[in-house]
Amino acid sequence: MSISQLGKISLPISCGLFVIVLVSYIAFPALAMLYSATELPMVALFAFACSWQLFTLCYHKQSVGAWMLAVIYGIAAIALIHHVLKESRLQRSDMASLNLFVQKIASTDHVVAALRVPVSKEAVSLTLSGEAAKSIVQSVASGRPERRSFTNVWRVSVTFFAGTNVLGEIVTDGELFLADDKQYWDGSYHRANGVVERSGILYKLLYRPLEEAEMKQIEAK
Repeated sequence: MSISQLGKISLPISCGLFVIVLVSYIAFPALAMLYSATELPMVALFAFACSWQLFTLCYHKQSVGAWMLAVIYGIAAIALIHHVLKESRLQRSDMASLNLFVQKIASTDHVVAALRVPVSKEAVSLTLSGEAAKSIVQSVASGRPERRSFTNVWRVSVTFFAGTNVLGEIVTDGELFLADDKQYWDGSYHRANGVVERSGILYKLLYRPLEEAEMKQIEAK
């Protein structure tokens, strides 16, 4: 197979893949959950490679229509790369904010978690210390920035203490948490086939036990 034949075959495939990626990031932000933050640079490189392939092919064809398509395709690639770089800058800013917050809670010896609006109308809370408290601090410290908006219900507040001193507070829905008004994924979450499983530290040690305690209260009535 010649290079020109290979180009004719790979070009429509590359265009189709690029359009899918572009749509997933711009038109349907929810689909971007399929990609982790570390994969964003790879997507940008893919977009650039595809646009370069188009320009190279058009250079040999010397067709006005092909050149117009190449220019449009190149602009789309630049727009996507700009979007990726912008997100990268925002993520660095959010990580700097999280690092400052983690420094404040580094000396935590116990945490107090509570349901913010309990269905049972009675206070539901728990206190964790020792290794459990350290695990929660570590989970927060390894958080991953998330700029997209979701319909979160921040049911649980978590306060970090050193003795009687309040070091800081977050709220969480069991998957994401807010620290200093910025949103992060629980760093202890892991993904299986692109799907985030509800198995993180914040969910297992705080969110689920509080929900179970609330259910017991409701059943006891």
